[in-house]
Amino acid sequence: FAHRDEATAAVRAAVSTGIETWAALTPGPHARLLSPEELRAAAVAARSSGARAVLVNCVAVDLAQPYVRALADLGLPFGCYANAGTVGGRYGWGATGGPERYASVALGWAECGATLIGGCCGTSPAHIRALRSALNAR
Repeated sequence: FAHRDEATAAVRAAVSTGIETWAALTPGPHARLLSPEELRAAAVAARSSGARAVLVNCVAVDLAQPYVRALADLGLPFGCYANAGTVGGRYGWGATGGPERYASVALGWAECGATLIGGCCGTSPAHIRALRSALNAR
């Protein structure tokens, strides 16, 4: 979700069914939809509505770190699954060494305490393998 009220309404509806609910919030691929502060406010609202975990997603990998830091002290599991970038970029869509570069950036999310780490647009199974390898090695 890119809007706090929409995320809150969805979390409330999902929680009312009795299932464990996580909320994923997006600042957008270019980080223009939510600031880190706005994302944090949306995460706080989601937590207050019953979300058991909060994630930042669908933001370029190079722009994700401030958003991950904004979630770090909320008192619930959090994480990130970022975009690998654009076609021809450094991280995805066939970029040489892209999965390893993506995993290297993602280690910074883990250092902030993120435990839910994955990939969004432009990532592939190779990215997930690189993430697993990098996280296991730390």
